[in-house]
Amino acid sequence: MRGHRTAKINQAAWWVARLPGALRISVPALLVPCLALLALLAGPARADVQLADDDEVERPDAAALLGDSLSGRPMDLRMPRPRMPKGARHACSFELPICVHGDAWVPVQTVLGTLRAAESAWQAYTDTMALPGPDASITTGAFDLYLVDAPVLDVEAFVDERDPRSRVDRGNAFVLIDGRLTAGCAVDAAAAYGVARGIQLTVAPATDIASARAQSQSLASIVVPCAIGRSAGGVGLQQWHPELSFADSLVHADPNLSASFSRGGSLFYDWLDETYGQYPGAIVSTIWSLTPTTTSTGATLWNNEPDGFDVLRKSFKDALSHGSDISDLYLDFAVARAFQGSRSDGKHGRDMAALGDGGAVAFDWEVEFPDRPRALSSRHPLAPLGSAYFVVKTAAAQTASLRIEASWEERARMRLAVVKIDKDGRELGRLPIASLKKATNAALSVVDLTGVDRLLIVAVNAGDPGVQFDPDDLTWQPHALVVSIAPE
Repeated sequence: MRGHRTAKINQAAWWVARLPGALRISVPALLVPCLALLALLAGPARADVQLADDDEVERPDAAALLGDSLSGRPMDLRMPRPRMPKGARHACSFELPICVHGDAWVPVQTVLGTLRAAESAWQAYTDTMALPGPDASITTGAFDLYLVDAPVLDVEAFVDERDPRSRVDRGNAFVLIDGRLTAGCAVDAAAAYGVARGIQLTVAPATDIASARAQSQSLASIVVPCAIGRSAGGVGLQQWHPELSFADSLVHADPNLSASFSRGGSLFYDWLDETYGQYPGAIVSTIWSLTPTTTSTGATLWNNEPDGFDVLRKSFKDALSHGSDISDLYLDFAVARAFQGSRSDGKHGRDMAALGDGGAVAFDWEVEFPDRPRALSSRHPLAPLGSAYFVVKTAAAQTASLRIEASWEERARMRLAVVKIDKDGRELGRLPIASLKKATNAALSVVDLTGVDRLLIVAVNAGDPGVQFDPDDLTWQPHALVVSIAPE
């Protein structure tokens, strides 16, 4: 395989081919060259947060451990290729430029199973989703996967070499997989994720690490459905802590926690793909095709502009309704999160019912219909793209109406909606709580509670109204929210 030549796909032609028809909605903005967004955007402040008030999260130097995997951050290589010991096992594909290398203690069956899984994932991505395959290493002539004692979760990819010939950022990668994984779903899911990350690091290496992991996990879940279960821990972290940004990499936390939380962000891309994609994987593949970046030679940081959120911001402007913007998309997703796991109704994106209570979002409050005014504060301040949930039980108050008022701190754009839910947990309808872009309060009266078992008040922090959200910002400032309810 060292002499195997990788089939090259014309990168520019691939980008152009992805533009039309990738979304179910009409998005003329996708035709606007994203390179016009190369000017760096100022970003909101983000404070370091812990996952719980009593959690003591160890904070090692994650960058030193993850090295080039931290896309959009230091580019110098800090994770060299493993040196395989004497007795290591190697297997290469006869059809594709893929090689799997197993440490001496890794069973032969695991090496061969990983190779088969990688071949299957490669063909699914390139044949079905029309993605280019990962670039082969200039050194080895193959895309290499190493079965070792993996330092980060069960699988991770790292940039090996940057292509000096390409006019846009392009790299080739290698993948580390935990050699202790058992054959079957665990190996299949890890290989599918590893190949997806290899493609991402080939076509969009500057993508921030949280988005790269979440997007790759979303594609892997399409190719290997059981990968949804393998990412359950990350989805659970996201759902148990909705106040955190789903685009946060938690790079200051333990590397395993960071990797798991980031991959749980696939919930957002799963929902986007199921709701707006023309075909499986359309959203992620389109984002990758529309985010070519150019990082100067000798730079120490990837230039991650434009990024995926720039693409979504342009694509969804006026797309959901007249005057809508990306904050409407964030609010729709925040509502969809409330119908996942054990609360799934099968109508809010990819069905995550199999995750059970582990996939159910944490509610801030569940209260009875009030007999007097009551103020409820969000359990935690909301980071940009973070959400809060308040449940008001209304089954015994069918003839009453409810006044809802919300207030929050400045430098945050809170978007809110009230969702009517019946006794079977199905959405009956929703009412947006309108507010001005830079306002710090909003109000609404719900007057018709016929057939409503409970009201769900959903809030999402759409970010600082004065600047555009950027996942590469080093600090994000969370903001508190208070919701007041009163009978009318």
